[in-house]
Amino acid sequence: MEGIGIDASDIQWNNGVIYVKHAKLMQERYVPMNPVVQRDLEIYNYRYRIPLLRRIGLMNEPAFLISQQGSRLTGNAAYSRIQNLARKAGLATPLSLHSLRHSIATHLLENGLSLENISQFLGHRSLESTQIYIHLIHNTIKS
Repeated sequence: MEGIGIDASDIQWNNGVIYVKHAKLMQERYVPMNPVVQRDLEIYNYRYRIPLLRRIGLMNEPAFLISQQGSRLTGNAAYSRIQNLARKAGLATPLSLHSLRHSIATHLLENGLSLENISQFLGHRSLESTQIYIHLIHNTIKS
């Protein structure tokens, strides 16, 4: 849901970070983009978002993630899109916006990022919140 609150001006292309201002518990932070994510976001922005806003005359829309009408994407619309993508990918497990957050944290942990850095990335105030992800990983490995 934090992604829905991101404005185009929050993406600092030159620094490779996204400013998350509408974060959980009002914890503002900068989230780094790896080169692949940055490239994908640039493609979305310059090939799809900006041309759509030009076509419908809404160039002042600040939202980065927009609907086909050019307004800020809603949580329900994002959820529907994720469900549609999961179906197209043939995934049997239901997905949610929060499951994406868990997946990102799990991948970061599996690729060696420290628990402290993952906690900062997610905007958690304590490591206890982040440790839930470690518990989930160990349960998945045992299954």
